[in-house]
Amino acid sequence: MRYDSPIRYLARLWLDVAPMRPTDAVFARARELLRRNDLGTGVGQDAAFGQRPALGDRSGLQIVLPGESFDVATVPTVGDDGRDQPMLSFERFAEQAATYMVAFTQGFEREAYRLALVREGFVAMPTTTMEELPRRVLRVPEPFASHPPFEWDWRLVSRVSRAFGGVEEPLNTAATLKRASGAFLRPVLGTQPFDKVRLDLDISTSHERSNPRFNAGQVEAFFSSCLRWQNELWSQLEQAFQLED
Repeated sequence: MRYDSPIRYLARLWLDVAPMRPTDAVFARARELLRRNDLGTGVGQDAAFGQRPALGDRSGLQIVLPGESFDVATVPTVGDDGRDQPMLSFERFAEQAATYMVAFTQGFEREAYRLALVREGFVAMPTTTMEELPRRVLRVPEPFASHPPFEWDWRLVSRVSRAFGGVEEPLNTAATLKRASGAFLRPVLGTQPFDKVRLDLDISTSHERSNPRFNAGQVEAFFSSCLRWQNELWSQLEQAFQLED
């Protein structure tokens, strides 16, 4: 099982810092902490916090400053011919995000109180497997059993105790598998319909604890360990739903 169309890779870091505004001083400090003077600047919009300062580059890297959290993401980019460009691997993204989150933790001289690593994307899958998948995942009642659903949604969230950086925490572990259809609007190529199965994995520390407790070493340990936990969860779902390549 693999993504044929990644949607977004996302890392989040919560520090007890005031919301930031898109000013030259904020952008300069962020570039200095990240050692990335090449990053362009922009503005992200947040319903709760208003405008948020954002940095990025042409590869699809997006770094959005608090707001609520420091968010590092990579998203697909489109070339001049309208086609998707190759996207950074999830493994490389997790390594890059860990470096940036450690830089923010050290630079703002705060301990983090929450951490998260997320991957979202459409899975490569034959049409026959896509049609069979609801019966592997769900108990399908009538009328859906005799009229196969073209959209469906499965989601589970558990707390799993895990150790990293010398601490042990119950981590929210979420998996969402669903079939969705619609249309992409692409430059040059125009509207392109899609019918795909989407898989999202999300592992995070508890939203119920807001006390600062993760130093820079533990932040790095979370993201390096979380890459392994994410891959383990991926394999477990792959085996459970018979989706091995």
